[in-house]
Amino acid sequence: MHGVIDIENSVITVKEIIDFTYKGENVELTEPFEINISEPSFIIKNLKENTNWTCRDGKLLERKSFLHCKDTNGNLFTLLDCEIMPSDIFLHGLFVVWNEMIYGCHVEDEETLNLKKIECIIDDEKIRTNIVIGKRNYKIQKDEIEVNTDWNDPDGKILGCKFLLESKKVKSFSDFYKAFKNLMCVYYFYIGYFPSKIEVATEYEDKKIIVYFPNRSIYNTSNKFKNFGWYIDYKEENLSAQYENWIELYGKNEYVFNMFFNAQYNEDAFLEVITFSFIQCLESFYSNFNEIKKFSDNQKREILKEVKNQIRQNSKIIGILQGIDQYKINDLEDSLDGMLGRLNELSLRQKISNMLNSEEGKIVFEYEHSQGILEKMEKKLYSHRNFIAHISDKDDYFRGAENRLIQNKLMLLFRAFVLGKLGSEYNKEDLQKISKYIEDRYRN
Repeated sequence: MHGVIDIENSVITVKEIIDFTYKGENVELTEPFEINISEPSFIIKNLKENTNWTCRDGKLLERKSFLHCKDTNGNLFTLLDCEIMPSDIFLHGLFVVWNEMIYGCHVEDEETLNLKKIECIIDDEKIRTNIVIGKRNYKIQKDEIEVNTDWNDPDGKILGCKFLLESKKVKSFSDFYKAFKNLMCVYYFYIGYFPSKIEVATEYEDKKIIVYFPNRSIYNTSNKFKNFGWYIDYKEENLSAQYENWIELYGKNEYVFNMFFNAQYNEDAFLEVITFSFIQCLESFYSNFNEIKKFSDNQKREILKEVKNQIRQNSKIIGILQGIDQYKINDLEDSLDGMLGRLNELSLRQKISNMLNSEEGKIVFEYEHSQGILEKMEKKLYSHRNFIAHISDKDDYFRGAENRLIQNKLMLLFRAFVLGKLGSEYNKEDLQKISKYIEDRYRN
């Protein structure tokens, strides 16, 4: 289906927006305008004068679930999930943000696109296609959807790969695309990034249509950690099982994965905050699967009970607290609950030590192990996390460029942990090669 609808240079010239209104008034175009399908916004210039549209004011924001459009070639297309406001550049213009384009028909909601197959084309000639191509004819979503992979080779030139998702039962476009996004999450842990140029082609009511998203990844923006060649290959093709494991894993660790992906795809975050996010993700993910307790919860409650009794009965403590009213004593007891609530659990420092001494940790942090500086690294990870979490006055944290070194190590360790939970028989030698490459590239 690729190339059935030819949009030259990724630009559409819009002739008409059907029944277009803004703030209850009809909007009339005085001339055609262009939309770049790689950009999530555009400006409509030179509209007929309206004195109410002279400033870009948040109060003038208007959301529309869809805009039905027609290009200068007479082709229909729909823009979904739009936000409209006055332009702050052109006096009589509107600024429009869109999130999805369905080229080839008019619909009011992607849920109305009932389909049996979609083809997802990844236009990325640098992607490691051997991880994708050849791992074909597997099923996902409890055997409801069959997946086939192939080269993306228009005009005989390989420009990436493509996925064909087919179902015997009719499904909505959003169901298909959600399945594809989850599949891309599984592949992420092998290739290390989300491809940004994705085109989705299908057929609807005997019409060939293409669904475009602005030039953004699954997580909506560019990836500053996109390092080609940092691939981890796998030995066995058990992607069906890995997909189902991912659905369960994400359901139980949604906030962890969202933080992990957001840390990579948030272009405005400070380096120190990104490092903190990766440490926090590893701690949370590790804790969810390694619940090691020093003693029982009942024993912890008994200890807390005795500590509180000592506050009220011990003569030395009473002397220290002399003059403090009952409210503040109760507040002190609440603080003790907060401080000692995890008394029987592993400390952050212990968790970090366990992660760096795991099989995966010994590979990713091989340099620290071999140089006898592992304890120093453990302490610095611990201090950095507390420095950001509590805005403390600690000075032992990662600064400047050294954040890039530790960030890439932590990402790699997280990928390895997740692949293990997905049930992947991944190549440990690839993990070693990537770890060495990180050292060679980022170590001073």
